[in-house]
Amino acid sequence: MEKHFLLCFLICLTFLVALGTRSTRLQAEPLTFSHIEAASGAPLSEAILREAYHALGISIEMEALPASRALTFANQGKTDGELFRIKIGPKYSNLIRIDEPLFQVEVMVFTKYVEFPVQGVESIRPYEIGIINGIKLVERLTQGMQVTKVTSGVQLIRMLDKKHIDIALLGRLSGLQYWKNTQVEGIKILEPPVDSRNVYHYLHKRHHALVPQVEQRLKQLRAEGTIQQIIDSFFNQS
Repeated sequence: MEKHFLLCFLICLTFLVALGTRSTRLQAEPLTFSHIEAASGAPLSEAILREAYHALGISIEMEALPASRALTFANQGKTDGELFRIKIGPKYSNLIRIDEPLFQVEVMVFTKYVEFPVQGVESIRPYEIGIINGIKLVERLTQGMQVTKVTSGVQLIRMLDKKHIDIALLGRLSGLQYWKNTQVEGIKILEPPVDSRNVYHYLHKRHHALVPQVEQRLKQLRAEGTIQQIIDSFFNQS
């Protein structure tokens, strides 16, 4: 009887150890987040989230996709979530927003020959404005204005240089990167931002248990100054 009991105990113990090992292995599997291909905010978002997930013992990977497909894949569970978005529509109901923002997108006026006080979106109405096609926030801000749409920020910087437009509306970080790539001299950024919005990370609902953990970790990173250090390092590279 004693031998039988001991044998059962050892079998159960072996099973529990195996189960624990399997759980650890599953926890260690990386999470894959989709994002808009060539999105200028992707490297910054990735750097912040790598720091957050690392503390939870989770590695992350990225999958760059066209804008609508990135959200669709995340919502369908083909990826584990969306790396970063300002806002998503109600049809993407399988995605849960992490309420602690990653950073703020600041929409800035880039110019070369024109200067004026920036006092909200109405102050840019008199000018010929260049924007990147498909950037929904900027398209909404400039609705009804004199707008030229192009496919890249580099084009906008070159158009400023050649006086084809008066101003370009770009995110602060992305605009600095585009400017650096063109090597055009004399570009200025007018302060303050025309508009600013928080950027958020989204997880698929199958990872709902992770939501409070990731949110808490982001809050800690912000309180410690780590997020600001990451942001500053990206601006210093631009």
